[in-house]
Amino acid sequence: TVGTEGKIHIDQSRHPVLALRGVEPTANDISLGFDYDALVLTGPNAGGKTVVLKTLGLFALFVRYGLPVPAMDGARVDWFNPILADIGDLQTVTGDVSTFSGHLLVSKAVLERAGRGALVLMDEMGTGTDPSQGAALAQA
Repeated sequence: TVGTEGKIHIDQSRHPVLALRGVEPTANDISLGFDYDALVLTGPNAGGKTVVLKTLGLFALFVRYGLPVPAMDGARVDWFNPILADIGDLQTVTGDVSTFSGHLLVSKAVLERAGRGALVLMDEMGTGTDPSQGAALAQA
């Protein structure tokens, strides 16, 4: 099902690229926009948090391009516009941008464009700086 209310409900979601590579990815149940409008993923390093975010982003893009969402029957991924993400590292030696500065630049751009109907995916907010400062930034 596709709507315009900003809802996602997927049972047993798996990252499609990992599945194509023959990797048996961990299945995740994801629900967003029904009882709450934000989702914070926490867990250990290499625990799959980034994979879940990328899966959500891919499924939202599949909807935009009219592709079927590879999920269990009853899945719902609404139409989001825009789809915004800060997943990765913009650190560059030539651009004189540190990991933290790169994330700040992308976060600023995301916040400027985010609004009603947007899907915002932010990975490792505040990374590249002191953990207490990073936590304060993420809470803000």
